[in-house]
Amino acid sequence: MSKYQLIALDMDGTLLNSEKKISPRTADAIRRAGRQGKTTVISTGRCIAEMREYMEQLPDVRYMICVSGALLYDCMEERVLYSEKIGADTVRSLLEITRGRDIMRHLLGVESIAERDQILHMDRYHMGVYRPLYQRAATQVEDIYEYFRSAPRPFEKMNFYHTGVREREITRAALRHLPVEMKDSEETSLECSVKGINKGTGLLVLCRHLGIDPSVTIAVGDADNDADILSAAGLSLAMGNANERIKKICGAVLPDNDHDGCAAAVETYLCS
Repeated sequence: MSKYQLIALDMDGTLLNSEKKISPRTADAIRRAGRQGKTTVISTGRCIAEMREYMEQLPDVRYMICVSGALLYDCMEERVLYSEKIGADTVRSLLEITRGRDIMRHLLGVESIAERDQILHMDRYHMGVYRPLYQRAATQVEDIYEYFRSAPRPFEKMNFYHTGVREREITRAALRHLPVEMKDSEETSLECSVKGINKGTGLLVLCRHLGIDPSVTIAVGDADNDADILSAAGLSLAMGNANERIKKICGAVLPDNDHDGCAAAVETYLCS
């Protein structure tokens, strides 16, 4: 029997296939792991609002490390166990510095908040595959700056979606003086969280909550924003569709997300 007790699966590019669906084989592998007393956790940049439609498909998943490690959620008790928020003053600075540029800005926590017109044109920001999700799950506002200005508050994360990689680098340079952790994601996106907070710290918080050692955990991912959790886990596994940087830091490479890579991870490494 495998020594590993917990597996943390990224969502996009990992658990979800190219159609943003969970394959029957993967869902079945997670159910079987649960029957063996193993724990499957979701580790994602998404917020709770964007995860609710998947919770029914994953009844054996109790814990979710959301918004890139800034929020730990108990699906069974429907409550936040842990949260690290970007302060309202820093959120204001993030909005002010990027105001007037052709960037889609997205506030995340339990909620998902974005501008209605930009959701309609997400293809422009290389995020078109997510438009149906945002139309279903997001709180849609006319002007995200004015929305925040009317009721300032902290948020766990803020994302910026760009028209190109060069635009992302301009944003990164403009925000460098702020106390935020910046991670690349998708083709041209930049994620901002509290400095020092990432999926890896989220895994360590969950391990303390469950009373298990990180050495008996597995993490599976495909992109740069998974690097921290892959380093924190006892075993790191890269999807076949992962970028080369991620493959180099992992202990093994799985099939890609359209060929049940996560099912293989659960079957081969968690439940063997």
